[in-house]
Amino acid sequence: MRPLLGLTVFLLATPLFLVGCGKKTPPVPPESAVPAQVSDLRSDLDPTGVTLKWSWPRKTEKGAGLRRVSEFIVERADDRAEDFCANCPLRYHSLATLPGGPLPEQPEGASLSYRDENLQPGYHYAYRVRSSLGWRVVSAPSPAVGLVWQVPLAPPTELTAATEKQAMTLSWQPPQRDREGRVLSEPLRYQVQRSEAEQPFRLIGDELNAPLFRDQGLRSGVAYQYRVRAGLSSGGTGEFSAPLTVTLQDLTPPPVPSGLATVITGSAVRLFWEAPNSEDLSGTRIYRRRQLANGLGDYEEIGRVEGRTGNFIDPLPLLDPAEIRHYALKSYDQATPPNLSEYSREITTQLRAGK
Repeated sequence: MRPLLGLTVFLLATPLFLVGCGKKTPPVPPESAVPAQVSDLRSDLDPTGVTLKWSWPRKTEKGAGLRRVSEFIVERADDRAEDFCANCPLRYHSLATLPGGPLPEQPEGASLSYRDENLQPGYHYAYRVRSSLGWRVVSAPSPAVGLVWQVPLAPPTELTAATEKQAMTLSWQPPQRDREGRVLSEPLRYQVQRSEAEQPFRLIGDELNAPLFRDQGLRSGVAYQYRVRAGLSSGGTGEFSAPLTVTLQDLTPPPVPSGLATVITGSAVRLFWEAPNSEDLSGTRIYRRRQLANGLGDYEEIGRVEGRTGNFIDPLPLLDPAEIRHYALKSYDQATPPNLSEYSREITTQLRAGK
């Protein structure tokens, strides 16, 4: 009986031995819980630093919806520009951790930013961002954005504008030196920003290789402000020029309305015409003058119609059979103040007997 007892003890001890010898590893979060990669990281370089911007991730790696992000981790790699290797692995380190929170409901509130001003001239900087739901639940890094920080350039000078109808052409003198007085020998690129109706400046168009820019689709009577800055093709940027304020003055009158005719219905005079085919046509003004004993009176405006409307009823009834009225039209455009065409062909109307 004793051997049997010994065997029983051995069998009971074996499971205890197996449980105690397993090697533990940190738990790995399921892909369904890991935030999707930030995909729209972008940078805006200026003379004092760089601003990074990106959107909140709204799904996990498996496509499930996210409700919140605990934090965002901004990482940076920095190397001297002459030592930078585009095809070599970069040594990133954590630069900052930004608090997260519940995802914004509105798209316009779903953007984040981080500003870095701790930069040295002649260095290449690369940035990437990760989002985290907490301990070990961290997304893959975003695609990196890179830049070379240089001494800021002096601003462009002599910014001028040549205006025409609904457009203007800007030109300026390129900077010759940076802010430390060094002569610039590299090709320059330019950015143009515009402000409309005292709104913040916004970038318009693509980067330029020449000091010339044409802006189209503008409105007359609106005050536009422009500013320009230069940057080096190898990296680095400069200060903005002094702003230039320009207001377009459209002085070209629209075409004249044609085909004016009248029809008398009862005591009412109804006018018909064909409006001109003009892109900036705003409407038509209607004028009337009467036959006086000593000649014709002056035109008086009796109404307006908008757009390409081509009919109008004279609000003053025609009751006297002997009364003679003269009508004419002018079209007006969208300029401020509007331009008026010449008078149309005049037409004469009289209430005939029996009408």
